[in-house]
Amino acid sequence: MRVSPPGHELTLGGHTLDIGRVHLFHTRVLAQNSRQVLRALDAGSSAGTTVALRPVNGETFRMYLDRAVDDDQPLIPVPLGLPGFPDPA
Repeated sequence: MRVSPPGHELTLGGHTLDIGRVHLFHTRVLAQNSRQVLRALDAGSSAGTTVALRPVNGETFRMYLDRAVDDDQPLIPVPLGLPGFPDPA
């Protein structure tokens, strides 16, 4: 699943940085509140219902900048190597 909001801001050191359009991506996502959403759809009262999506197995979404993507190439995560920060597998 890939979600592409129109813009994204990060706050670093008390400063807000607009980094532009990003993509959130994961290959295995579940709707945490799927029963509630399906009940609302069946009842015809789904207006305002929000679907809570989470990657499986406690994993996290990957986020990448729009301008960093070449749709003809595979997406390969690059480890950051930051102390105390677990890099994605």
